[in-house]
Order: sequence, then C-alpha cells, then structure tokens
Amino acid sequence: MGEAAVRGLLGAAVAAHHRFAVKLFRHGRSTAEEPGTSVPLPVRWYNEAHGHRHAFPVFRPPENRMEGDDIARIFRLFLEQVQDRGHLARMLDAPLISYNADKLHAAWWIKFTTDITWGTMTMTAKRTHVRDWLFKKFTTDPKRKCMSPLLPAKRIKSEMKWKGFDINDTELDDIVDSIFDQYAAPP
Repeated sequence: MGEAAVRGLLGAAVAAHHRFAVKLFRHGRSTAEEPGTSVPLPVRWYNEAHGHRHAFPVFRPPENRMEGDDIARIFRLFLEQVQDRGHLARMLDAPLISYNADKLHAAWWIKFTTDITWGTMTMTAKRTHVRDWLFKKFTTDPKRKCMSPLLPAKRIKSEMKWKGFDINDTELDDIVDSIFDQYAAPP
C-alpha cells in the first residue's frame, strides 16, 4: 500500500472515531440524535442507586456536581470566617489558596469526600466531618490531641502547611458553628 493510502485509511478511522465519540458526548448532554433516547443525569443517578446496572452505559461521572457545589460552599464559608476573624492577616506569607475558595475547593474536595457520601449525611454528621477534617488538616500538635500545643517548640507543620496559621480548639469550634449557621440558612 502506498503512503497516501495509509494516510487516507488512518484519516477515515480517526474521523469515524470522532463521530462516534461526539455522538456519545451529545447523548450524555441530553442532545441525542434520536428524540427520547437521552436520559437526564439525575435519572441516571437514581437508576444506579436502585440497582439498574446500565444506568451509565459508557462511563460513570466521578462526582455529583450538586454535591461538589455544596462542598465548595462549605470551603467558601470557612475562608470567609477565617478572614473575618483576622487569622489570615496574622500569617506572614499567606498562600494564594488561603484567599481563593475555588482553588481550595479544587485542591481538597476529593480528599474531603473520601469515604463519605455528603449528599446523604445528616447535618450533624456533616458538621462533625467538617470539624474533624479541619482539625486533621490544621493541627500542629504532634500527638493530634489539640489544635496547637502550648509550647511553640513542640509544634509540627500542619498538613495544609499554611505557615503562621494558628487557631486553638475553641476558635475551631466557633468557626465550624458559624459555618453551619450560614450553611443551614438558604443561600
């Protein structure tokens, strides 16, 4: 076969794959070519939850967008509380993520939701999870028994590594309470 024939065959294969992929993509976006064959995402989630094996025939989306938006709101409220209370102003070199809720959400929300189903949790369970997660990420106590030990020499770097960010257990509880007072109110 000549070089032109091989190039033509590869071009035809790529074009056919592209048409197939676009059709699948459009089907997932409720613009299927055959009317009535597209299934909205909430219906797919419902079908999957009730044992329908083929709710997602091609791939399963990695997360629920509404759940991600809800968690983004928690992160936004956290940063607002920390900023309003002056904790960020005390930091010498505050990282960009400490002022940008979208960056914080993008960097941490998957780790935040590991081993939980946020959408089905009660408000008390959500509050407990947020408090425990913030404690785990920001504690500077090597034994992980309090937010920050009394002696500065015994402190370690927190998982977040925000140098100069230091809150105690009472402040953490106040921040979490304020977050959930605003979170429980309609947006």
